[in-house]
Amino acid sequence: MTTKGQLSKGELFISLPVSFILIGVALWNWSHGFSHFINWIWLLIGLNRLLVLARKAFPRWFGIINTLTLASSFTLIVLVAYIAFRHFL
Repeated sequence: MTTKGQLSKGELFISLPVSFILIGVALWNWSHGFSHFINWIWLLIGLNRLLVLARKAFPRWFGIINTLTLASSFTLIVLVAYIAFRHFL
């Protein structure tokens, strides 16, 4: 049972590390010269998951975090649409 401002054990031990792994893989690939669009997707998915967790963990900053979450989601959708149109049409 979680109260307001706390993450559940599943979120703490599964979602949080997965978010950091996705962001870390994207940054690792960029630092080693792999600059493909898939790195942007991994980075944005990891960032989006991290922001969703931050929205639960920090309810005081809900408005700012919600705006950042929507911006990263919109960027992810635009990037995936760009990749789809570029490679499949």
